[in-house]
Amino acid sequence: MKRLVLVLAIVLAVALGVMATRGTGDEMYTVRPGDTLAEIAARHGTTVERLVELNRDQYPSLVDHPETIEVGWRLRVPGRGDAAAEAREKAEKVVAYVDALATTAMAEEPASTTTPVPFSNPAQVDAWRKEVIRLANVERAKVGAPPLVEDPRLDEIAEARVRDMVERHYIGHHDPKTGERLTPAGCGEIVHFRGRAYLLPEYPVQAWMESEAHRKILLSVDRHRAGVAFAQGRFWFNGKEYTGTVAIMILQ
Repeated sequence: MKRLVLVLAIVLAVALGVMATRGTGDEMYTVRPGDTLAEIAARHGTTVERLVELNRDQYPSLVDHPETIEVGWRLRVPGRGDAAAEAREKAEKVVAYVDALATTAMAEEPASTTTPVPFSNPAQVDAWRKEVIRLANVERAKVGAPPLVEDPRLDEIAEARVRDMVERHYIGHHDPKTGERLTPAGCGEIVHFRGRAYLLPEYPVQAWMESEAHRKILLSVDRHRAGVAFAQGRFWFNGKEYTGTVAIMILQ
């Protein structure tokens, strides 16, 4: 019964999405030199999140890297007019209801057999790191990539990166003030955020595998060592504040 409720919630959400799209008169915009997603959103009276939602199927990398767009991309932008705004408003209200319904259904499902990681327990944090790398190696083995070996030095770098994100309340690979790339030279870096007070080891690995850009880094045959870290905090992303947990893997 619980699973049926969840399935019905998902079906309702999909149907609503189709209804909201019809009649909104979405337009196409070709990315030009110097454009950013934020500027395009502002010019069309919408948000970065909305543009990502409209274009994630065509350009999956936008989900994890909305700051990176390429000249020549054809982006869908919301059509102007009261009808489009009204449709989006109704969609948001019903989706919020569906989300609450789905969340309730999932909360009633049996708990995961994996114990959430207490942030104050170093031994379990260390075990969490090792499990993340083990799960990553399961995926790497499927494509013939050599297994990653945990590197304490890379663990320290990863710890420094998540501390910086927590202290300065941002999520991503770039300095929030200067825009400078913060990934260590010669390394690959993948980040995952989840709006919860803990992360099960499978969460970040699953998310990285679902992202084309992150999956390419995670499965690279040229990477042999890795460091992992995570931290809880409050973060600002695309103009909104989120509370949850950020995880990062540094590969070399």
